[in-house]
Amino acid sequence: MSRNDLKKFVYLTVLVTVATLTFLVWWLDGMQLGPKTLERVPTAVSANVFFWLFFMKWGWKWWPLNYLFKRPYLGGTWVGYLESDWQRGVNNPAGSIPISFSIQQTLFTLVIRSFTNDREGISDIAQVVVKEEIGVTYLSYVYSLREEFRAGLYQQGAAELHVIGGGKSQLRGEYWTNTNTRGRLILGKCCNKPLHSFGEVRERWPIEDWPRFDAPQQK
Repeated sequence: MSRNDLKKFVYLTVLVTVATLTFLVWWLDGMQLGPKTLERVPTAVSANVFFWLFFMKWGWKWWPLNYLFKRPYLGGTWVGYLESDWQRGVNNPAGSIPISFSIQQTLFTLVIRSFTNDREGISDIAQVVVKEEIGVTYLSYVYSLREEFRAGLYQQGAAELHVIGGGKSQLRGEYWTNTNTRGRLILGKCCNKPLHSFGEVRERWPIEDWPRFDAPQQK
């Protein structure tokens, strides 16, 4: 949680608690302050807890509540291609590998799982970064990668994917690994439900239709 997010969290906590307490005193006590006012405090605190449980899981995605934290919802299933050892300015369609992402997101948590035909990765750290002053939003994460047929072999890396499109429908960016390799990724969003199997994703969306680098870039 950033400092700005923490400030918003504190302000909203105070606002919801005070508003709930004021309502209870008005409704139950006719706005008469006294010993009973203190009895209403636990109820106001409980209402605040339920508010945050609801808001962190669902409310932050909905208009107009999403303006409070201005964080795009990226959760769901994404499909596309990666190119390993890609060099800037060079297209390499022959080296493209189909890949899918399963993203689970709440207001303050983000978990990314990636799947190819023989590898599975999971994020160790992930966050959505919004740069309002320059109109840029990107997904930044550190991950660990496991090869299905080579037990005990782990690869670690980091990636930065820009969120593209008015509907936040595409991710494009680069990644780097601790094995001195690098590449780039392109992903398009298929649905808001995270799927957890490469085979299941392939059955629902044919690989031939997945976004590629040689397709026109969205704006």
